[in-house]
Amino acid sequence: MIENSEQSTGRKMSEYEKQSVIEKLWLIYFNDTLYEKGLITETERNRMANKIHARKPSGQSR
Repeated sequence: MIENSEQSTGRKMSEYEKQSVIEKLWLIYFNDTLYEKGLITETERNRMANKIHARKPSGQSR
């Protein structure tokens, strides 16, 4: 099994990185919930999922 480079170096996530992961998880959760409740189509869900996964963390200057 290949380990994550952060885990293998013992590096911990910064608070900024943790917040970014939490934000992404909530967006994925809400997107899936909207689809499950029939409020958006599968096409809309997939389009939004692509945007979420391509999203840069908020506040990033790059």
